[in-house]
Amino acid sequence: MDTPSASSTELIRLPIEAARLEKWRIGREKYGPKFVGHPLEEFDSEMIDALNYLDEAESCGFDPGPIQSARLLVLAACQTVRRLYAGDPAR
Repeated sequence: MDTPSASSTELIRLPIEAARLEKWRIGREKYGPKFVGHPLEEFDSEMIDALNYLDEAESCGFDPGPIQSARLLVLAACQTVRRLYAGDPAR
C-alpha cells in the first residue's frame, strides 16, 4: 500500500492491527501529525456510522444473528464512550 488512500476493501483484508496502523498512517499523511477534533466525539460519530453499516449489511442479506451481536457490541461501546465524554473536563 504505497498510496495514501487505501480502500476499505484493502483494509478489511489486512489483520486488524495492520489495518488500524495503515489507516492512522494515511490520516497522518492527509491531515498532519496532530489529531484534529475531539477523539470521543469522533469515536461516537464512527459508531453511529457503524450501526448504519450494520443495518445496511442486514438489508443486503447478511446473517442477522451475527449482525445483531455486532450491533450490541457497537451500542455498548458507544454508550461507554458517551459516559466518558460526559465526564470529560476538556470539553
